[in-house]
Amino acid sequence: MVCGPDALDGNQVKRPVLIAEVLSSSTESYDRGMKRKCDQEHLPGLQTYVLVAQDAVLVEVLRGPHTGGHRTCSRRWTR
Repeated sequence: MVCGPDALDGNQVKRPVLIAEVLSSSTESYDRGMKRKCDQEHLPGLQTYVLVAQDAVLVEVLRGPHTGGHRTCSRRWTR
């Protein structure tokens, strides 16, 4: 998700305010660690980071300054 008139450059997002990441078992560690840290450092307008589990009914929402880990919601649903 982006905001602002010049947030897109062709097909590329320049300044996202929300990133939703679907976690797979093979990349979850990287996505939660190095990838999220890189996003924090290089995307100063990022406000919300959503982590969605692929193999469970679990969603985590992180908000705050560059989504550095201020968890606002972690929800596990059961069927």
